[in-house]
Formats: sequence, C-alpha cells, structure tokens
Amino acid sequence: MLCDLESRLNCSECSEPLPYYGTVCPVCSSFIGFPNVRKAESEECELNSRYESATNSLEVKEATGVSQEFQEAVNSSNVVMARSLTQIIPVIDNENQLVATFHRQVGANARLAEQNEFDQTREAFESKIYPYDYKDIHYAALSLNNIGISYFGNCHIKFKNDLIRKRSTVFEENTYYFLKKHQVQTTGNSKVPKGFRAVWDQRGKLAVCKLHSMLNSETSSEEFQGIISCEDSVKRTDFIEVHIYGNLHLKSFDVITAVGQLRPPELALLDAYRAKLEGYGIKLERTVT
Repeated sequence: MLCDLESRLNCSECSEPLPYYGTVCPVCSSFIGFPNVRKAESEECELNSRYESATNSLEVKEATGVSQEFQEAVNSSNVVMARSLTQIIPVIDNENQLVATFHRQVGANARLAEQNEFDQTREAFESKIYPYDYKDIHYAALSLNNIGISYFGNCHIKFKNDLIRKRSTVFEENTYYFLKKHQVQTTGNSKVPKGFRAVWDQRGKLAVCKLHSMLNSETSSEEFQGIISCEDSVKRTDFIEVHIYGNLHLKSFDVITAVGQLRPPELALLDAYRAKLEGYGIKLERTVT
C-alpha cells in the first residue's frame, strides 16, 4: 500500500502513469478507482502509526478488550445523511431525480448557498481536502444506529452499505473544523496532515485512533454511539465524517427516519409516500427525540 499521496501508479491497462485525482486513466480512460478511496489508501501507513500509538495507550489503561469491542462495533456502522424533508421529497417522488452534491446543485443554479460560515467558505476548505474532486463528494456521518447529525436536517437517511461502501471513506471529523484545528491554510502550500482518513473497511481503526482517550475498562457498549457522535447546544458537534463519491440514488436508501416534531403538512407528505418507499424496500420511521 502506498504511503505517499503524491506517488503515481501505472495504469493496469496501458501502463501509463496515473494522477492521484479523477476516476479514469487520462490515456485509455480505464476506471482507476474513486479519488477519495485512493487518497485514503495512500495514507494507510500514517493511519497504522496512529493506531499503534492508540492501542499502546489503551493497553496501559487495561482497556484493550473494550477497544476491540468498540472497533468491531464501528466496523459494522452505517452512513447517515441528514437533510430537510423538502430536500428529499423530489428524490422520493421521481426515481430519475438524483441527489447531487452541494457544489453540483449550486453550479446548476438548482440551489443557493446559505449566508453562513460553512457555505460561504466550503469551496475553499473542501478543495483543500480534494483539490480536483471536491465537487463530487457528499458528506455524511458515521452512526451505530439510524440517526445522524440533526443540524443538517430532520430527515435522516441511512444508506445501504453494499451500495455505497466501494466509494465511501471516513474522515477524522468535519473537514472545516479539521483544517482549523490543524491550522491548515486553504491557500498556499500548507499541507493537510496524513493518517486522518481511512477506507470503508478500516473505519473502526480510524475511530480508535480518534477516540481512544474516551475509552477505558469501564466503558460499556451502550456508550459507543455517544462517543463516535456528539451533538448538543453546549459543545461543538463532533462526528466521524463519511465522504461518498458521486450522485446518490433513491434505491441506495435503506431507512428514512423523521426526527423531532413535524408539522401536519410534513406528516401528510411522509404518509403519502410510505407505500412507494416500502415498494423500494425503504423503511420509513419516526422518533421524537
């Protein structure tokens, strides 16, 4: 496995050197993999170094068993994307309607950027993480249940892992806060530190690297969800971010959970589409908390 993001492999079809961005060979157009996955693969050595340090710390705390249980739980975790009901109704109503990324929607004049610190600067910080591919990346949260981050909306979409796993990677935290924490400038030659992202099947390892200080010999499995995802009005929302390459289709949805109090029109809309969703094998659930 490569340890240098700047390294180039040769195309398996035409043997030409490959860039570390894009999905096809520039010479023969053969598929070369998803760019976020290739970036994560290239940082495996740095991730393993962090993991070794984390496991040594857990051993000192006599929390190795808990850590292994935690890692196994995260290795079975889900991708959950929270959106408003109004954003997902068009996708439910018409299966030819894809869920495009924020940047693709803005570029197509299909939505406006909001007047907040995230939308006004996200092109800068997302392009720092994916210099050439940021427009094709979706952002979601890792979860041990069907609930994601409510800040982004009251309808939580859990995806079918088999349909997104090959193009999904996990990242230490929200990219905006990650760059701020590590004082990475969005302009110039400031480098993004390595070892803070992982391929899908190593999401448990990344979680241990990030959260080992919150584990001890007394930690119970019931606490795991609150450890990997924290959302309250006092502390900054913190979670392991999932990066999904490309558009999303309704048939990749597994469960849609409406969270909190809904207005009567919203309840009516959900009930109207319940039968259609069930026909696609998509569960529709509600929770008030």
